[in-house]
Order: sequence, then structure tokens, then C-alpha cells
Amino acid sequence: MDSTIGQSCFDQAQAFKNAVKVGSVIMTKLDSHAKGGGALSTVAVTQSLITFIGTGEQFDEFEAKSFIKRVLGMGDIDRLFSMVQEVIPLNK
Repeated sequence: MDSTIGQSCFDQAQAFKNAVKVGSVIMTKLDSHAKGGGALSTVAVTQSLITFIGTGEQFDEFEAKSFIKRVLGMGDIDRLFSMVQEVIPLNK
């Protein structure tokens, strides 16, 4: 399921469930502004688990902790801190 379709994930998941037995869900592009709403709708409709999450084109760039914080609306303070450190190194 492409998360960038937003609320349409519900309808698409329902159509899949009506056509075939859905055992698991693969979510792609979850780095969009959808913030997991499509993922939650898809899981609720199909009554299945998400088995893979992709956040864009490069899987090796996926950071689960950062992703979960963004989905929950908590921002990514760890990433912000590391970006600040790149610009203003801390001297010990």
C-alpha cells in the first residue's frame, strides 16, 4: 500500500480484502505527510499485520525510532540534535 494516497488507503484495502485473503500488509513511502493514518486504516480493514515499512526509495536510510516519533507527532529531536551538532560541534 502506498501511504501517499492518504484516506484512500481504507477504500483500497477494503477492495483488496473483498477480492483476496490478505495475510499481511507492506506499506511504502511512509515518510509522507500521511503520518500513518493510511497504515492504521489498512490494518483495521484487513485485520492483518504490517510486515514491511518503506519510507522512500532507499531502505538503508530507514530509522525506526525516528519514524515512530514522527508518526506519533512527537517530531524527531534526535535528528535535530545531530543536525545541530554537525553545524555547531560540541567542544569537550
